[in-house]
Amino acid sequence: MANENNWVKILINKLGLPSTADFCRKTDLGRGLVDKLSAGDNQPRFDTLVKIKEAFPEVNMNWLITGRGEILNEVPDDGEVVILDLYRKHIKVRNDFRLTMSFLSKIYWVVQEHDEWEEMNINSEAVGLEDGELAEFRATLLLKQHQRRFVSEVLRGTPEKPRGLLESETQKEKLKKQLDQVNASIRRIINLLEQKG
Repeated sequence: MANENNWVKILINKLGLPSTADFCRKTDLGRGLVDKLSAGDNQPRFDTLVKIKEAFPEVNMNWLITGRGEILNEVPDDGEVVILDLYRKHIKVRNDFRLTMSFLSKIYWVVQEHDEWEEMNINSEAVGLEDGELAEFRATLLLKQHQRRFVSEVLRGTPEKPRGLLESETQKEKLKKQLDQVNASIRRIINLLEQKG
């Protein structure tokens, strides 16, 4: 992109900066140089590109040099860095598909269960439920969430087999039905309609 006119203006707009002066201030580049770069009169030197990258880590260096790819990359936050580090050190190195799927499903479950707890808390506030009354709902929800995880793991590991002559349903169909029942029970608990599982 550095060889096209107005690439600096494109970058400034993408970064959401209010002005070229703000870009100059943050990158510690002189206004004259930035104007020349923007007009396409000068090719940026490597140290200029480094200053831009240091000021705005989300800028894609490949785009700065070649004009290819996205202008901005997503910069991972601290949580993403920790999760990625755990994945690389403990999961990826083992090259085990089952382990990878288990890791990913755990992340999925944490998010889903958090959302369910939040929804139940909102419902309890809406009806004015006291903490003591809510405790049994919380305990039951926790047990049902663990049951759902267990049934889901077993279901995922169950091979698809045809129904036997004397069977009304396959093992996989039984597990799916059980999972549906657990999910329905979780919905009732969240809506404060079921306390004991």
